[in-house]
Amino acid sequence: MDPDQPSFRLITTSNGGQKMIEGGYIYLMHRRVGEITHWQCEQRGEYKARVHTKGMEIVKRTNEHLHAPDVQATACCEIKAGIKRKARDTQDSSHHIIGEGMLTASEGTAAKLPKLDSLKRTIQRQRASVLSAPMQPTALSELVLPAEYQRTAKEEQFLLYDSGEDDAHRFLIFGTQRNLGMLQQSKIWLADGTFKTAPPLFAQVYVVHGLRGGDDPMKTGHLLPSLFVLLPNKTEDTYRRMWEQIRLLCPLAQPEQMLLDFEKGAINSFEHVWPNTVVKCCFFHLTQNIWRHVQSVGLQSDYTHDEELAMCIRKIPALAFARPADVPDLFEQVSMDLPLTSEIGELVDYFERTYIGRTLATGHHVARRSQLACGTTTSARHSDSPVQPTP
Repeated sequence: MDPDQPSFRLITTSNGGQKMIEGGYIYLMHRRVGEITHWQCEQRGEYKARVHTKGMEIVKRTNEHLHAPDVQATACCEIKAGIKRKARDTQDSSHHIIGEGMLTASEGTAAKLPKLDSLKRTIQRQRASVLSAPMQPTALSELVLPAEYQRTAKEEQFLLYDSGEDDAHRFLIFGTQRNLGMLQQSKIWLADGTFKTAPPLFAQVYVVHGLRGGDDPMKTGHLLPSLFVLLPNKTEDTYRRMWEQIRLLCPLAQPEQMLLDFEKGAINSFEHVWPNTVVKCCFFHLTQNIWRHVQSVGLQSDYTHDEELAMCIRKIPALAFARPADVPDLFEQVSMDLPLTSEIGELVDYFERTYIGRTLATGHHVARRSQLACGTTTSARHSDSPVQPTP
């Protein structure tokens, strides 16, 4: 254990009091005398173990415990306290709060926790007790961010930009000055959106990372999440406005590479703001996008039961590993190997329109503007190969 870290933890009770957890034992606050806080074991008995603390340091112990420590009981106590705190501080659903609280619970700890309905009632009571809880906004124009949510626990400014309540496509950017400094020093950026954690009224949480560290950051560096953006949609215009504002926040930033999902709006808008940065994309995302389209056009069953068809479809993302100049001709060959059905036609048209570009009647090939590349499923540290042809 780090000698600079306290050996105990404090949790807040429902009535605003405190409990102390240390070594598998739970202590209740007995009284305060000056700077000294007196704690006593919560187990009943005449000779209760007692502890005196000053700040976050134990300065005195009295009596020994007459019972064994119960790590599961202390874990339950902390989980319930965390659930209550989340209920008061967030608008997350009861299922989400309980599920998050149970993530680290062992089987024995979970067995000692109250039943699901009881935990839900606890959440309801906590929220009912917070009379000042803000009303859930029904529109972006009604969203008011209290001052305490605009700053970090260290009182640093966290809300860096708000496009305003008059903006029909309002978006917010969060981060710290230290985050901005690290991002500006990073030559390789990565950005991606997630939809599962997006709060109501917003479509996604978009996170911008900087790759830092080592002589070769692609191999030895670390991804540092730097900016967190709440976006109302996935339109190219919204992405462009976001990147323009990030450029204002990071005026010294000169990223050499940007790794993105295969999403035209994000790619085109980034290149509009940072035209000299090489944009690359993850091969894993490419295969994901193609599989989603296979499902959306109704080919999932055929793909599963027709091995020859599945092999032909798998050749489409494999074009990412061909030389850029060869991609248009190879794509035409792959297309000709596929059966002529309306569903296949939709899939081929989608890939050509999104990633390859069109061939005009004059015979000239109009490539997609972005210089895309593929990586691996896990991170930006692995090798990349081109997918986008350049004329």
